[in-house]
Amino acid sequence: IALLVSGYALVWTLRALRGSRPGFQVGSPLAVAFGVRVLTALGVGQLSVAPELRGGDEQTFLERAEVVSALPLSGADSLDKLTSELHVFLLSGQMRIFDPAPPESMFRVEMVTLSVLGILLLSAAVYELAGRRAAIIAAWILALEPTNVFFSSLLHKEPLMYLAEGLVAFGGAVLWKRSDLRCLVPIVLGCLLAIATRPYVGWFLVAASAAIVLHASLVRRDGRRRLYRARPEQLGPLRAVLEPRGYEVATAGSGEEALERAPDADLVLLDVMMPGMDGYEVCRRLREDERTRFLPVVMLTASGEQEKRRAIEAGADDFVTKPFD
Repeated sequence: IALLVSGYALVWTLRALRGSRPGFQVGSPLAVAFGVRVLTALGVGQLSVAPELRGGDEQTFLERAEVVSALPLSGADSLDKLTSELHVFLLSGQMRIFDPAPPESMFRVEMVTLSVLGILLLSAAVYELAGRRAAIIAAWILALEPTNVFFSSLLHKEPLMYLAEGLVAFGGAVLWKRSDLRCLVPIVLGCLLAIATRPYVGWFLVAASAAIVLHASLVRRDGRRRLYRARPEQLGPLRAVLEPRGYEVATAGSGEEALERAPDADLVLLDVMMPGMDGYEVCRRLREDERTRFLPVVMLTASGEQEKRRAIEAGADDFVTKPFD
């Protein structure tokens, strides 16, 4: 049951994030992350020194969870655990549902799921800031990082902290890049999870979140410089859309000029059809240059799937289909 519920939660979240993020192909590292953590938890459990490796807090938290599971769910003591020891409250939740209490492995699968969700959100944050390739690399690093693998299955505070950090990082990245106020929801949720689990870290995340929101609001007010290369007949509509929103639009008449001016831009809107060097080649060269390796690139392509695939393979972060309104 735990594996089915966990798998569904991870797949649903991945699909939701992938819907608006072309090339966000982190399914393989997530599957490896989940499998490695579950197998590690089972393997460590077979060792005679497992209690010493995992520490005595696990048993303490399980005992507290057993006490909480016998209390009324809406009682003051249960609510106190919800807001001050969330990890204990979560463990007690499964004890309330299942009688007798579920095996220890079920608790560990729950903790692994929370940790892998955190990895997924952190990878999505990297996608927002640095593009699809950086996101995939980050997902693999987080999936195989040894201390993360070990601590992810502990019946402790760490899995919840991984999730909280992922929520704040993801919300902050989307807010900073897209100015979408809906991302305040994951930011607030992550801060609340952290405060209810490890308060001093939670308040640190609150301060960091406030700084992100302040910076994003200042950037939105001042506008950002954008570089766009297009044929003259396409430039008018784009200026009409971007400039009233506070963006400065600069242009380049060729691929070579685009490469020269790109380091000063915050975003490149790149037409595939250009004189001389085409958009695909410009995008590849932008990715090879240390100064523009992580610069967001959106390509204007035809409606065919082949063009879209070529845009992603060239290193584009997203694409817009022509003609556009």
